Amino acid sequence: MLRNSGYGLVIHLFLLPVAFYPLYMKRIYRNLLVLLILLPFNPNRTHAEGSNEIYVDKPNANTMLYLCNDFDGQCGGTSGIRTQFAIYDCNETDRLYFAVQDPDELVYMGFNGNPNGSWWNDYKIVYRIRNMAGDIVQDEMDLPTSGAGFINDISEAREGPEQLVGSAGYDAHIFTPPEPGTYYLEFDRIDNETGERAEGDFYIELFDVTIANAITSVIETGRLYSKGWQFREESDFGGFKRNSSTFYIYSNDSIITSVEFDDMEGRAWIMFCNQTGCGNTGDFVEDRKSLDNEQAYVPEYPIFVNPPDPDLFPAATTLGEIIEPDPWGETSCSNGSITFHVNVDKAGNVDILLDFDDPYVDRTLSAIVNTGENLIVWDGNDGAGTPVPNNTNIDFSVTYINGLTNLPLYDIEGNENGFRILLISPTGPTPLVYWDDSNILSNSGVPIGTTNFTGCLSTPPEPGCHSWTTANNSEYGDLNTINTWWYTASTSTAPVQIIEERGADSLIFDQTPPQNHCAGTTGLPFSVEPDPNTDEYHWSYTGNDATINHADPSDNFITISFGPNATSGNIEVYGTNTNCPDPGPVSPLAITIEPLPEPAISVSPNDTVCTNETVSFTGIENSGLTISSWEWDFGDGTTASTQNATHTYTAPMADTVRLIVVSDQGCTDTAFMPIWVVDVSIDFTMSPSPSCAGYEVTFTGIGDADFTTWDWDFGDGSTGTGQILTHTYAVADTYNIQLSVCSEQATHQLTVHPPPT
Repeated sequence: MLRNSGYGLVIHLFLLPVAFYPLYMKRIYRNLLVLLILLPFNPNRTHAEGSNEIYVDKPNANTMLYLCNDFDGQCGGTSGIRTQFAIYDCNETDRLYFAVQDPDELVYMGFNGNPNGSWWNDYKIVYRIRNMAGDIVQDEMDLPTSGAGFINDISEAREGPEQLVGSAGYDAHIFTPPEPGTYYLEFDRIDNETGERAEGDFYIELFDVTIANAITSVIETGRLYSKGWQFREESDFGGFKRNSSTFYIYSNDSIITSVEFDDMEGRAWIMFCNQTGCGNTGDFVEDRKSLDNEQAYVPEYPIFVNPPDPDLFPAATTLGEIIEPDPWGETSCSNGSITFHVNVDKAGNVDILLDFDDPYVDRTLSAIVNTGENLIVWDGNDGAGTPVPNNTNIDFSVTYINGLTNLPLYDIEGNENGFRILLISPTGPTPLVYWDDSNILSNSGVPIGTTNFTGCLSTPPEPGCHSWTTANNSEYGDLNTINTWWYTASTSTAPVQIIEERGADSLIFDQTPPQNHCAGTTGLPFSVEPDPNTDEYHWSYTGNDATINHADPSDNFITISFGPNATSGNIEVYGTNTNCPDPGPVSPLAITIEPLPEPAISVSPNDTVCTNETVSFTGIENSGLTISSWEWDFGDGTTASTQNATHTYTAPMADTVRLIVVSDQGCTDTAFMPIWVVDVSIDFTMSPSPSCAGYEVTFTGIGDADFTTWDWDFGDGSTGTGQILTHTYAVADTYNIQLSVCSEQATHQLTVHPPPT
């Protein structure tokens, strides 16, 4: 075995396990000459990969892996809930991965675990290795507590396997991968008495996973990663330890950035990275906001403890850009949405800035894009959630983003010095850092979170970005998920103007249903709320005998008159506009038409009457409706409020009697009847006069009262009716004859002689 010890080239064949000799002997002589030539110019890297990076060499550092095998309760409580990072049968995003590239590579491992029992011998930690197919490629083993595979202290962990670096390191357990590929470590805690899983939390205080070529002894870093790390720092009399590690994030578009912590006080904390933030709902603005008193966990990107091995995890060498055809928007009248077409030459993210005319609030659409054409749909609402109306000017520009990285951290007590972010690959300017902690509240519910949407530069001598103090950790970071994001923007388009096109909306009547109206009602007003997406309003009525008055097509109001034969129906209205000429939704307002009553008047004795004569009026309703009121107007200024009434006129007149009836539905109609009132002058003649008993006498009424009865009293107990009639007296006498017409009388005497002999 060849190793660069720092003092020259040393050949350590005797250190090889016997089982490995056949593999080595096949190639050792072939490669020896090459190695002797190359190694002086390409010395091996002699550091480990694991605690060496996360437990940095600082007096206040002490970071370990924090594990929880409680899948149901998640080791929850007042101290916060935990993930199942690196636990047996954990999710893909929780695994602790390492990658092997070459058949000659071996994996050197060492551990120092704390099962976290009340007594040291209550529990033990076990581990195994699986390949990406889920097959177990190293059977379960007890985590060593001494001997091979045990790391005594952090100095050994930093040195690495003694098989590679010499006696300063630890004696590593060697895993021989069955083939190149990606593998992952799984841990669990076992009850020593029962042999069953002991649910709870435990720690890997020290660990190392070093991959080296068995032939060349070249150590390959950038092979160890997880998508969701979970850590813990211990406390001592000086307080909790801090973390000052640097992690490397490999985004979906192969951009590598690093985050450097600077004395961050995490205590027990979770780290993951993704494109979206604390959620993945599709609403980028909400997803990237930090969460108050809530654990977010949406791991996506691999997070390495060293720069990713470029052979296995090739980094982007150039940034992508927007390509032809230029971005354009496809409007939709149906809902006011716009589908933006954006073409890019590699996967990444885009921000589409929508700049609206006042009073609408600008909005940014964020989306994940793939190589080629991407369709990004805007829902038609501005930044405040208000629908943007038809014909509004919109200036839009598109920014193409590489390496969009969100770093949500859960349960970080203090971050006094902030983060430092670097772009590792490809080369380019240092990304600016952003955050939105507007959801973060104090213990009393007062907003205390800060925001930065303009970007913070973390390159020295500038301070780190996104800091919060340990003094207020119980309010700001503790049990909250605090998100930070950054990206490299490659290209932005010049603003392009597009006109919003939105069809007319459903129109809302100002009148509240149900609406009941009487036939024969005229000039009834109806209106709808003004719709900013409607240029013209189109009105109609589905019933009969109705007339709509709509003075101007742009008016959102009408009057309608219902004829006497109107029937129930709907007033219907819809809108249109020039951009979207198709009719908008029809909005109906139901109208119930109540029928009119059918009143009539009956008069007695006649419709021509005499002054001072009592006239009887009778109210009649022919439709069968129930009448709630009867109102008479006799034409001379007098009225009555009963169905039947009598009335005496005191002066001559020619007018109309009116009867107004109201149904129990409130519908009114009026019956009319002409009336003539006369002051008559009457008299009569008798022939012969005088007369003789037994002879017929003719009585003739004189006057203009031919419209009424002529009542006669012949004075002998006999009466008669008519203007001209005859009467015969049987007895000679003098008789008083009286003619009554209306309230007028005429009287004369008639002498009746005995009949001649």
